[in-house]
Amino acid sequence: MRALALLCLLALACGGAAGPARDAAAPPDGPPLTLPACPEPAAAYTYAAGDALVPLAPGAELAIVIGFQGFQMSRVSLRTASPLLPGRAIETHVAVEGYAPLSNRAAEVTSQPVPGGHHQSGEIDLFFNDVPLAELAGKKAQIGLRAATETCFARAEFEVLLVDGT
Repeated sequence: MRALALLCLLALACGGAAGPARDAAAPPDGPPLTLPACPEPAAAYTYAAGDALVPLAPGAELAIVIGFQGFQMSRVSLRTASPLLPGRAIETHVAVEGYAPLSNRAAEVTSQPVPGGHHQSGEIDLFFNDVPLAELAGKKAQIGLRAATETCFARAEFEVLLVDGT
């Protein structure tokens, strides 16, 4: 009897029986979406002095800075044809020449209308903490951003030159 009681207490302490398995393909912030790709590519921007947005042209410099918590990061933004879908993360992919690719999800990013009928996302942080900053400066990087909008999946892919922005 004591062994049964101990076993029940152990099961309760461990959370009991597992719930239903989650679809591995589903994003953690909602069910899978069946949106088409946007016909118009999204545009990527970075932040200059005073938080002014600057378009990221192919081969542009992207500054890596040290964030307030000590993380190495770059700040980018996405301009799309329609508003970002609320509650969905933006997928980020970074491939720096000579290093393993990094992927992340930027949650809680919203968008606002801007002149020209487009929508500009809030700040998207790209983190580079696995490599010393001195090794990253001067390297080329392929950046990919993918976000669900109200009508389609927006995507921006671009190559930049990483620079020390500290």
